[in-house]
Amino acid sequence: MTLKITKEDKFRNAHGQVMSFFDIANRIKEWINEEPENDYVIAIGTDSQSYDEAKVVVAITVHRLNSGGIFFIKSLRHDAFGKNQLHEKLYTETQLSLDVTELLIEEFMDIDFDITEMKNIHLRIHIDVGENGPTKDYIRELEGWVTAMGYESEIKPNSYAASYVADKYSK
Repeated sequence: MTLKITKEDKFRNAHGQVMSFFDIANRIKEWINEEPENDYVIAIGTDSQSYDEAKVVVAITVHRLNSGGIFFIKSLRHDAFGKNQLHEKLYTETQLSLDVTELLIEEFMDIDFDITEMKNIHLRIHIDVGENGPTKDYIRELEGWVTAMGYESEIKPNSYAASYVADKYSK
């Protein structure tokens, strides 16, 4: 089963409010416009936990550097990833992060908020891999893929959208 995110999917903010991509893009625009002189990191990351089935969570985070942040999450269900399916799990998580990034950028363009032209806004894909443990074998492949798609990536311990926010809500 392949997981897909579409423009019709709904996310939730930290207060549990259901939000569309349109709502999220507008909230981010509003929040950035409150303090436009600050620097921002918009990071998208995904994590999953497998039990009888996998709970997969995609997080969109917006960090106002040195001054807090906001986030939005989407939970999905998937067939459980087996112990020998680490590559498939990491690939699925990264694909979802890339899909959400593309949809969010489209929504920003639709509301005339081109973040790619703003020097104080940094867009990153947070990949749930790190130098320690079995995921280290996939760092080059996944970072190369994200870079080839035109995005910056971060891995653990800096990939907080995946390894902290999405992780928290995937349990």
